[in-house]
Amino acid sequence: MAETKNTGRGIPKTRLDYNDPMLLLEVEGLARDGYDDQQIAEILNVAPETFSKNKNKKQADGSKSLLSISLTKGRRPLSVLVENSLYKRAIGQKVVTTKVVTKREYNDQLGRYETNIYDEITETELPGDVNAQIQWLKCHKPDIYNVQPIKVDVTSAGNELKETPRIGRIEHVVIAADQVKTSSGEDDFIQPAPARTRVA
Repeated sequence: MAETKNTGRGIPKTRLDYNDPMLLLEVEGLARDGYDDQQIAEILNVAPETFSKNKNKKQADGSKSLLSISLTKGRRPLSVLVENSLYKRAIGQKVVTTKVVTKREYNDQLGRYETNIYDEITETELPGDVNAQIQWLKCHKPDIYNVQPIKVDVTSAGNELKETPRIGRIEHVVIAADQVKTSSGEDDFIQPAPARTRVA
């Protein structure tokens, strides 16, 4: 990854291989942690000017350097990347796979078998994932889709509830009482279920 060269004067200079995947991963992590270019250069023990020069250097095909790409990837908000992948998984997506296939075919002109190599391209439609859809809706419309079940105390006997129930669907009702008033106003006592005994 790094090669240190001592010139005999001052601080030894560090030469980095800016195409090394481990170095690029480290740079991406430092950028994600919020370090700027100068701080990253100091951590890697290189001059900020050298770091900047290698960052701005173009590749042979004219595209950005791998160092610049790593810095950009590290500085992109991670939550946006996760949100985008969750969104793609929720709505479904097309996946293109390429498989190398070898076929042995008879050539009539040559009078012998030949091995031919083909690229078989398959396009698959992945359906939307229901769990990802649920997560997406709960995060983006919590007032509608993130409704907690309402617990209703039916024994309040006209007293005000301490907590006002949220509007939403009722999934279950909790009755924690020995006595429930009926609509006629009379007290109905709930008889406990008889204990079942098992004779062996």
